[in-house]
Amino acid sequence: MDLTDFRLLVGILDSGSVTRGAERAFLSLPAASNRVKHLEAELNVTLLTRGSRGVAPTPAGLAFGRHARTILKQLESLRHEVGEFAAGGKGCVRVHGSTAFINSFLPDILSDYLAVNPGVSVDTRERLNVDVVRDLQAGDADIGLVCGPVYQEDLQSHFLFDDPIVLVVPAGHEWSTRHSMPFEESLETPHVSLHEGSTLARFVKAQAEAAGRAQVTRVSVASYEIMCRMIEAGLGVGIMPRSTLRRYGCVERLCEIGLLDGWAARTRELLVSASNLPDYVDSLLRDISREATRWAPRPLV
Repeated sequence: MDLTDFRLLVGILDSGSVTRGAERAFLSLPAASNRVKHLEAELNVTLLTRGSRGVAPTPAGLAFGRHARTILKQLESLRHEVGEFAAGGKGCVRVHGSTAFINSFLPDILSDYLAVNPGVSVDTRERLNVDVVRDLQAGDADIGLVCGPVYQEDLQSHFLFDDPIVLVVPAGHEWSTRHSMPFEESLETPHVSLHEGSTLARFVKAQAEAAGRAQVTRVSVASYEIMCRMIEAGLGVGIMPRSTLRRYGCVERLCEIGLLDGWAARTRELLVSASNLPDYVDSLLRDISREATRWAPRPLV
């Protein structure tokens, strides 16, 4: 089998037609049909079933298509990265992580890193934890920045700092003198939260449902910075990572309350999938690890 076989089968699976799959692979219909037959004979399985409405993959065909897509994606990544060398670059680091990491922490790191490594480019992507892990396992990312702990035998995990989820209330609120409380109790008052599609909003909503309560959202916002301002204005209480509060919150106008729930205890972790990374990737890993102590939040007082 070769790359033309991979492109042909993916084209057939995507279109549901051998004819259209052949067109996408720039093959004649007889040549495409012949390739499918030879491929099935080589693997000793049936990849496609033919019917009045076209072709459909067998379980073996689905598995072949999944791996073929991975190989083709890696080939495209190879061409892109090697092409950057041809253009005078020294490499590209692909960093996938949670919104807070990518938007709040990484810019400060990259400012110094790229000044020292002018020929390196950095591709950042905001991802959910589960997607970061999948991207690393698929070879689509070099570095993952996640909320942990994350346990994956095929990935190396490096602890960065503790970053619990906390309740934030405006100064002068009736709860402002409390050091801790259960999350369920916070549901007695309206919340300010991130927009419904955000990772944190979905997570907090799930915890409220698990407690058999409804989270009343008075204001939904697009960013943590706006969230802090809304809470400062007395429009509700909010749930956010402690590090985010330290970055965007005002010490004089906001108070932090620890949550007694087990799920509120979180860490920030760095994930990599290989130990033989290029020097320019190792350099960024060292910069991230070194700066982690500066990111570690201290409680508001």
